[in-house]
Amino acid sequence: MFAGIYLLVAREDVHEYIAYALLAISFILTLFNIYIKTKVREADLEVYAEKNDFDFLKKPNQDQIDEFLSFKSVKGVADKNSFINILVPKDFRISNRNLKPKIITGQRETGGQHSQTYFTQIFLYEINEVLPHFYLSSRGKFLSFMPIKFGAKISQNQKKSLDMESYQKIEIDNYDFPVKSYDLYSPDLNAQNLINIKFIELLNNGIKKNTTVNIESTGNKIIFFIRSQRHSPDGLDFYTNLFNVMIKALSEKS
Repeated sequence: MFAGIYLLVAREDVHEYIAYALLAISFILTLFNIYIKTKVREADLEVYAEKNDFDFLKKPNQDQIDEFLSFKSVKGVADKNSFINILVPKDFRISNRNLKPKIITGQRETGGQHSQTYFTQIFLYEINEVLPHFYLSSRGKFLSFMPIKFGAKISQNQKKSLDMESYQKIEIDNYDFPVKSYDLYSPDLNAQNLINIKFIELLNNGIKKNTTVNIESTGNKIIFFIRSQRHSPDGLDFYTNLFNVMIKALSEKS
């Protein structure tokens, strides 16, 4: 009888050990898969940098990080000092700065028991004009389906978390502005004049379906990012060109 009980307990112990072993193997395989994907991504960016006259750094220096952190919206997509993989144009003369951006990847980790890391590529342009400070905030897919007033309230709370208390929501009533997808905030009412017909057409038709972009201006510098997205080499070309066109549209008088 005791022998039978011993065998039963031993079998349960074996099953438990097997379960732990399988979990450990699964964890190791997940880490290995992440490592391989990271190496492949770095290799792709190195090739892209060489072909497009960029310098590629796996880890940006503090000055480069601080330049991106000067934009308030960046803290919404990247934990402090949590940045990787920066592309810096080799030719960064004034005449070229508004054509080729610096591109950095920010990391943000969600809390909780099952934490997850999200990566966002941020495009930074230095431009020849001085624009009003503003933040064009994307509501994302979830908020875009909500009633406009309810979505706007959530967007206001997000604005506060980015230390934008001095920024006020600016209503865009004319043209075909996608009010369910975007909110415009600025400490300067003149920011409304930036949102002209050409720019609205780009918001509605220039970006891929169900994709929205976030834009922040600090005067003669401006960033663009699509939250929680990194891009393929073709995607980098597409968005670099699109954001250049958007900058030109923002610089035109409505």
